[in-house]
Amino acid sequence: MSRPINGASASGGGLSSRDRRALALLLLVLLATTAWYFLAEDAALAPAPETALALPLPVMEKRLVTLRQQAALNPSKEGVREVLLQAVEEREQKLLRADTAQQVQAQLLAKVRGVMEAQDPPLRATQSELGAISRLGDEYGEVAVTVGFNCAIEQMVNLLADLSALEELIATRQINVAMADRAKKTLNVRLTVTGLMPVELAPEANGGFRP
Repeated sequence: MSRPINGASASGGGLSSRDRRALALLLLVLLATTAWYFLAEDAALAPAPETALALPLPVMEKRLVTLRQQAALNPSKEGVREVLLQAVEEREQKLLRADTAQQVQAQLLAKVRGVMEAQDPPLRATQSELGAISRLGDEYGEVAVTVGFNCAIEQMVNLLADLSALEELIATRQINVAMADRAKKTLNVRLTVTGLMPVELAPEANGGFRP
């Protein structure tokens, strides 16, 4: 039975210290690739233009709303607002784009498979699923895909690092792992990845799509 990643170490009693270190690294990579989901909800709204490009899009959008309000009352805030607006525009160039949300979803799945096949040795998806297509706030849409595969711990760490290095706005949503072969120290992995797209491709609030 598949277990969430935070329970994986409990089933790895036969792992060596080296493997346990690799698993610890995996947890750090996972936290890094999903941090923007939490930042989008909890990050402070104080302007920081020197790091704007590194901020998640939802955080920058929240800061822009605040800065627009402040600029209306204090013209000195206008320069900061313009810097942050430019940062948002540059980040939006990395959105996944296609004619339809379904095409964006297929594009995301192809990118994930491409990164898997680029591993050494290549990883092959034993199963794949197209997940939800949804709105992420008022500015962006989000698509999700899930792939299942078998790999060693080190391969999973490398895969997550390579996914996080993609230029597109892609993030790891969830990982479930189960021990596949204790002697070979391989895992069965179920990985869910999400990508951002223009809000025009996302479903309306009533669940339908724009014509």
